[in-house]
Amino acid sequence: MSRILIAEDERQLAAFLQKGLRAAGYATSVRADGISAAASARDADYELLILDLGLPGQDGFAVLRELRGRRVRMPVLVLTARRRVEDAVAALESGADDYLTKPFSFDELLARLRARFRSGDAEPRGDDARVAANVVEVYVSLLRRKLGAERIETVRGVGYRMPA
Repeated sequence: MSRILIAEDERQLAAFLQKGLRAAGYATSVRADGISAAASARDADYELLILDLGLPGQDGFAVLRELRGRRVRMPVLVLTARRRVEDAVAALESGADDYLTKPFSFDELLARLRARFRSGDAEPRGDDARVAANVVEVYVSLLRRKLGAERIETVRGVGYRMPA
């Protein structure tokens, strides 16, 4: 089951997305601010991030810059009320893989997610891989607590590393 992180501060919309995506077979988690969304995207095992640009604490553009600056390759679909072409261009140039404006069709969102997973940019993992990745995550989490979170960096699709 593919895991999707939803970064959305509007509670009703976040609940709607979570319910609909779960019904479509995805595992989901919600973060309501940019700081926790960036931390989860950086440190947890998600295949895709749905990102609102107007997040409190740290806006979506800052989240994108942080993730791409740390070379997190997870696909990001921006879902925002910002309709200006300049915002779409800025998001895509900051590292977003797709851009969808609110209000939106849930069927279109699902089609875009399926296309992203089909393209191989976001690879769903089987249960065996998830159990093995979970064991590694537990040990990396213990190391982060012992050495400090900033000492171990997640490299999507590769593993972990200690920055020089």
